[in-house]
Amino acid sequence: MDSIDEIRVSTSMVHILDDFLIIEKSKEDAISKLKAFINLCEDLGYPYQQKKTELPSQTMDFVGITLDVIKQEARRTVFENSPSCSTQTVLSSTSNPATELLEYVTILANAALAPSTQATYSRAWKTFDSFCTEIMNQSLQPPISVATISLFIAYMFKKSYAPSTISTYLSAIAYVHKMMSMPDNTRSFLVEKLVTGTYRLSKTFDSRLPITIPILNKLLHSITLVIKCTYDQVLFKAIFLFAFSTFSRVGELVTTKNAPNDNVLLLHDVSLSYVQGKAAEVQVCFRKFKHNVRGMPKTISFSHGTAMESAVVAMVEYLKVRPYSVPT
Repeated sequence: MDSIDEIRVSTSMVHILDDFLIIEKSKEDAISKLKAFINLCEDLGYPYQQKKTELPSQTMDFVGITLDVIKQEARRTVFENSPSCSTQTVLSSTSNPATELLEYVTILANAALAPSTQATYSRAWKTFDSFCTEIMNQSLQPPISVATISLFIAYMFKKSYAPSTISTYLSAIAYVHKMMSMPDNTRSFLVEKLVTGTYRLSKTFDSRLPITIPILNKLLHSITLVIKCTYDQVLFKAIFLFAFSTFSRVGELVTTKNAPNDNVLLLHDVSLSYVQGKAAEVQVCFRKFKHNVRGMPKTISFSHGTAMESAVVAMVEYLKVRPYSVPT
């Protein structure tokens, strides 16, 4: 069966629930593939219906692809309206359990990607759209060929995209193809070697160093040399030691005035343990963090540490001078 399928039906056919979607560049190619599929079903004795069953009208925006089960079309939306997946249902007088479950399919698909990842993938597809407009002079729909992906890599490299960004944008293309059960051409040998080439030829490198105890001590020593305000000195000492002890990201500790602060640690997320009346340990409860798929909070504890300053003492000193309310 698999060998017959490969010969007679192209991989541009996608199976969604009880529907088969044929994705081709032209109507003539789609009709040709449809006829090949019908002939295959007849040869194998599989029953099929040429007409669409009367069900509620349903379209689904699914990781950048709009699926229309009434028009039997797949259109790429590239997250234009929203970074999340959604469904629009126009109910008829007949209810269908499969259509109701489709709502949950989109909810689960939406939850699979973090909002930040969705935003990144949105930028990736917008960049791909720009590539299609500037280089290909047409809008391309999945599946994307190896040749096109290769040109897209060259396009981004010429525009001085970082190799890590190129890899991330290819992941966005791969994600849509995998969710649509299409072949992932980003994993082809040629594409992988082109990505390797971007890393070898890139003139940029990551200047960020992993923070070690010696580097942390240098940061702590420099605070009094570059900061004159006593409160700011206490603040930076506490945040340096806190971030080092809890492996925190910057976005988990600080925020800007206009940025959302949903993921920032709050005062009640931090507690102290005392031994003989002295603070000995700090417990930090992280409620929201990257890759927290299940949404369960995690607690990290730290003690004084081995740096030139005690992480616990620095935290206690900051809490003593910290204002109870943030000025507006």
